[in-house]
Amino acid sequence: MPGGERITIKKARTFKLDGTEVEATSIKDIFPLEGYRLYSHVSQKVISMPALEEGVTIEYQYTLDDYSRGFIGKNFQDTFYLQDFEPIQSCRYVLTIPEEVEIKIVNFKTDIEPEIKKDESKVIYT
Repeated sequence: MPGGERITIKKARTFKLDGTEVEATSIKDIFPLEGYRLYSHVSQKVISMPALEEGVTIEYQYTLDDYSRGFIGKNFQDTFYLQDFEPIQSCRYVLTIPEEVEIKIVNFKTDIEPEIKKDESKVIYT
């Protein structure tokens, strides 16, 4: 793969109000721009989360492998919204990187600072 990203869904489930856990029933890749030659490789993940109702908790975990190399060298960037259109009571973003990789964190309209832990040869930002 010369460039781009690969996303792997590691876990997706719903926690019902009675404490029952319900695993995702389907995880699929779709290609919304399949008819366009330049972007025909672009895909989206679709996760079917059963048992959704008001008040439940959904959890999903994924890994993102970045294979891009831009004009500034090997580069990875991500944007994570702690609040979006849907109401969110609690969310957590965890980034695990090799110890030798330097990162820059930019907070926008928040003063939240990550918790940083070192584990063997990697650093974990939560």
